[in-house]
Amino acid sequence: MNNQGILHIHAGFHKTGTSSIQDYLFHENLGNSHMYLHTGTANSSLLMLQAFKHDFGNSPQYRKPKLSTQKARKIQKHARARIIASLGQLNCPNVILSAESIGTFRYEEHEDLRSFFSRHFASIKLYLYLRPNKSRIESAFQEVLKTRYRGLDQKFVLIFRRAIGNIDRVYGRTQVNLSRYCHEDF
Repeated sequence: MNNQGILHIHAGFHKTGTSSIQDYLFHENLGNSHMYLHTGTANSSLLMLQAFKHDFGNSPQYRKPKLSTQKARKIQKHARARIIASLGQLNCPNVILSAESIGTFRYEEHEDLRSFFSRHFASIKLYLYLRPNKSRIESAFQEVLKTRYRGLDQKFVLIFRRAIGNIDRVYGRTQVNLSRYCHEDF
């Protein structure tokens, strides 16, 4: 892939319809001008965490046993190689990557992601959706009750102002599209 196209990153935030959006984009033929970055699943969150999250070894998937620094670097190198291999399959001006975990990245991790993808794309645009806190908390609680996906004692704290400020500083305010989540739009 040459350095001409635009990478469109659907970066969440959590509980804003990301699964529905990812599933649609993953299975749909988007034509000649847009392609979805297929990395094995519709949701590339785990791969993005492995490739760019500096402390991903501390995430719930890797807590026991604790990853060594050497093993964590090996996983990161493999994750980045998978991304490059997926990019090599594409020849399109607009590539879409969907991974809501990117919305939780710290400033340095965003810089790392931007630096990595800037070698492959002329421009990077991020798309973020915000859901009112009460609605987001209710949805997350319902998910816990239905699936036991995360323990009730497990915290998910996201300070939107700081997260969006970091994103704006790294990618540029004109490259970030922020929308209010609205269930009726689906």
